[in-house]
Amino acid sequence: MATTTTHYKIHIPKTDTYLKLTYRGNSFSKLERLKGKITDSMLMELGRIIPPRLSEMEKWQNHFKDKISLEPLEKKKSHFSLFNDAWFQFYEDFTGFPPKFGAMEASHLKKIITHLTKVGGSPDEALSLWNTILAAWPKLSDFHKENTDIKYINSRLNVILNAVKKAINTGTSTIGGTDNSASL
Repeated sequence: MATTTTHYKIHIPKTDTYLKLTYRGNSFSKLERLKGKITDSMLMELGRIIPPRLSEMEKWQNHFKDKISLEPLEKKKSHFSLFNDAWFQFYEDFTGFPPKFGAMEASHLKKIITHLTKVGGSPDEALSLWNTILAAWPKLSDFHKENTDIKYINSRLNVILNAVKKAINTGTSTIGGTDNSASL
């Protein structure tokens, strides 16, 4: 079973210092300075303001609420991760097994992202187009359906975009992205 990693950002207004606390499971794991200076006297006192257990965080917040602000850090997925997640889901659903994905495939996916961002005008629209392409894949010609490799999709992206556009314009059932709003 994987251990959950949790991050918190602490702001010490008196010195305008920002710290990042990392907990693995329920235990304190790491302290990082994000901004500001840590003096020798602060270093001597840091142990007082860091709860050793995540389960003690609320009690700790109440005790130091006037001197320190604390907020959980939530990591937002990068656009690459969102594209990659969509690709893996599509590939596993379409073929029944996970794709081989290494540095070469990552390079091809980055090129696809770059091109779709140019076509769509924004990273969010590019992701919507990517989801539209993947959702439309079963409606494409047999030749495309047999070539689900990311390298192939990158090399034939313009042809695939045109095929998806044609499928959408000929009245094939709605083929949308995450919110069915993508247009080609």
